[in-house]
Amino acid sequence: MVSILFLTGIFMFSVAPQVAHANILSGAIQCTPAEGTVTGWQWEFFSDTCYEQTMQVVGRLTGGICWYGGREYATPCPATLWCEQQARTEVDITKCLDKPSVNISASPTSIKEGSTVRISWSGSRDLNFLGLERGNVSCRGSGFNTGGAASGSVNVSPNKSTTYGVTCTNESGSNSDRVLVTVSKPTPAPTTSLSASPSSIIQGDSSTLSWSSSNATSCSGSGFSTGGRTSGSATVSPNNNAIYQVSCSGPGGARTDLVSVQVTSPEISLTSDEERVAEGEQVILRWSGRDVNSCEFSGPGVSFTEAPSNAPGNINGSRSVTITQRSTYTVVCETEGEDINDSVDVKVAIEFEEF
Repeated sequence: MVSILFLTGIFMFSVAPQVAHANILSGAIQCTPAEGTVTGWQWEFFSDTCYEQTMQVVGRLTGGICWYGGREYATPCPATLWCEQQARTEVDITKCLDKPSVNISASPTSIKEGSTVRISWSGSRDLNFLGLERGNVSCRGSGFNTGGAASGSVNVSPNKSTTYGVTCTNESGSNSDRVLVTVSKPTPAPTTSLSASPSSIIQGDSSTLSWSSSNATSCSGSGFSTGGRTSGSATVSPNNNAIYQVSCSGPGGARTDLVSVQVTSPEISLTSDEERVAEGEQVILRWSGRDVNSCEFSGPGVSFTEAPSNAPGNINGSRSVTITQRSTYTVVCETEGEDINDSVDVKVAIEFEEF
């Protein structure tokens, strides 16, 4: 037992044996003290007042007073106080540092291919017995970049199931954590196709609608009935231009396709401005057509073809011809159905001489 006279009181202490110890006040750290470290100072106070002062790393003995914590004790002083002490004034904190605790998480942990996941990580610093952080922590990622930061978050978009990991290191060593992100293929969307044959008909005729699909469980038609089937055909006979629609749905969504059927009512007319003329005189042939693809004109001194710019469509025109004999002019037009035609006769007037 050692006695020290200090100011108003006498302090008595005994030195405890050196042992492998924890951070004595918190019990949080296990380590073997360096040479010269005294792990247990037991103080018996006889004065009315004692003081504490915050130390950066651990408490230490100065002038016979054990201080830490940064506050003044009320009187009477506690019977015993426990402090860590080294023969030198500083303590090597790496001797008593825990490895960093590490956590990594993913939100969400299960996605469809093409989606985004938020990866978050943290590596916590060790605390001394005063609750102060100590030591430096840096982290590195596997499958993503941490930039060395001890904590943070990044977005990733894996195209297959991926395990992401993080390893955080301080002066005592490293710890790691990892998280699995499960990636599944998206459910394929349906494909849908609708066609009409022929796509243009003469009024009164019919067209065949054909539809098909994939990844679909049912299909419905607009303007015709599918019976719920995912493929098939149906006959339609619209009186006017019509648009038909098929919609097919399945686990991956729904798709729609459209087709139009054009209804035509073709006509052609060919006329002459004179039915009879003198030999050698001219007449004007005039024509007008509707819903035709192309028209061929023929007759004495006439042979040509005319077609609308967008078939089937309309045509009209005129041409002068010289009549030398009785002549028949004909036009034959192709349509979406059968050919149509028209013709006109021009006669030559007989001249009588007077005797």
